[in-house]
Amino acid sequence: MEELAIRPPVNQHSFSVPTRELIAIGFRRKRLIVTVFSGILLGATLCAFFLSRQYKSTMEILVNHQRLDPVVTTQAVTGEAVHSEVTEEDMNTEVQLITSRDLLEQVVVACGLVKPPGLLARILRKTQPELRLARATDQLESKLTVEPIKKSDIIEVTYHESSPALSRRVLAKLAELYMSKHTAVHREPGTADFFGKQADLYKEAIARTQDKLQQFGQHQGTVAAHTERDDTVQKANEFEANLRQTKASIAEARQRISMLERQISSTPHRMVTLDRNEDSQLLTGLRQQLTTLQLQRSELLAKFEPTYRPVKDLDVRISQVQQAIVDEEKSPLRQVTTDANPTSTLLDQELARAHVDLSSLTARATSLEQSVMNYRNAAQVLNSKDIQEQALVDDLRQQEQAYTLYLTKRDESRISDALDNNHIVNVVLAEAPTLPYRPTQSASFIMSLGLVLAMMISLGSVCIAEYMDRSFHTPQDVELYLSVPVFAALPDAKN
Repeated sequence: MEELAIRPPVNQHSFSVPTRELIAIGFRRKRLIVTVFSGILLGATLCAFFLSRQYKSTMEILVNHQRLDPVVTTQAVTGEAVHSEVTEEDMNTEVQLITSRDLLEQVVVACGLVKPPGLLARILRKTQPELRLARATDQLESKLTVEPIKKSDIIEVTYHESSPALSRRVLAKLAELYMSKHTAVHREPGTADFFGKQADLYKEAIARTQDKLQQFGQHQGTVAAHTERDDTVQKANEFEANLRQTKASIAEARQRISMLERQISSTPHRMVTLDRNEDSQLLTGLRQQLTTLQLQRSELLAKFEPTYRPVKDLDVRISQVQQAIVDEEKSPLRQVTTDANPTSTLLDQELARAHVDLSSLTARATSLEQSVMNYRNAAQVLNSKDIQEQALVDDLRQQEQAYTLYLTKRDESRISDALDNNHIVNVVLAEAPTLPYRPTQSASFIMSLGLVLAMMISLGSVCIAEYMDRSFHTPQDVELYLSVPVFAALPDAKN
């Protein structure tokens, strides 16, 4: 009976599969099973043959942010400089240096990895050394693995080769050439000579500036214009303070003179020192004489008549004396003595002294004004000299700073060159290339894995083929699908 190209739906199949049907499926798909199983097993055999001959050599490179000996420097080293972390850019830079094309070509040439041209290459005329070198470099690059280890400053480099010694030799030569290239890339040739020449130029400039300073002092007659200017300004300020004080004294002296003149105008120049009445003795004598005359007249009247000549004479004399007393009393004589007034004299002396002080203060103020003017002019001249001198001093200071900087840079360059010559750089071969003594993969492991994979894939292929097949293979499939009994079935002659 021929198979119909109709496959019942999957959901109509029973979940229980008899052993007979499994065997029948195996016989029906034996070609697929043999083909898949043989192909996978053959591939596993080839992998076991080739991979079992591959040996992996490993080396590790430690990357630092700077040299390992930061103490060897002309500058003070801080903790921040010593413990600077390596950035991802630093790691990627070193990886690119290791895998650079020119470096790999040097390794290929040094290790003799360029294979001689084969027959096919001769036929195709591809025997150029450049092509063979490029092909060998590509093979080296494909076998080389350079990866930074996570959360570390180490780069791991691995290389696969059929020979253990060759694998280690390739990595050793790669490490050697990488160190040289790292030194050459990070080194700036000629920097020490450049900094040395610049230092010499600034040294000559310093000598010229010092000569200019010396000649400037000799021509201008100054030793230190800045100090002299400050001293001159200080003196000018002192004289100006004295001038203000003197002017205040002049105003005070003028006010004092005005006050003294007012006091002198109201003070008499002389004063009475003695005021005595000189007529008191004359009146006393006249009165005594009058009394005596009156007594004599009384005595004469006692003896003689009033008409008596001596009595009359006495009367005349008494009348004269009385008249004299009356006259004296009307215009008495006084003795008044005057002398110079000491207050006026003192005021005159004070006024004279005040005029003298005013003249002295005026002359002093004139002298101070002239001195202040002279000091101010001198200070301006010294300030101009100081500006010129300060410009030379600033030039000298800048030249000295540049000279010191270039000397420091020259020493640093020399130290850096010495460190580079001794291969003291910021990368270190943390682990030398290892010599592998066993292949990367075991042949028995690869064969076992291939056998398991061959069985699983072949069975899987059969299952997929059965699932994709839509034809009837047994009478039960027909009965199940048509729901009618099958009375006879003829086998396919070709099957």
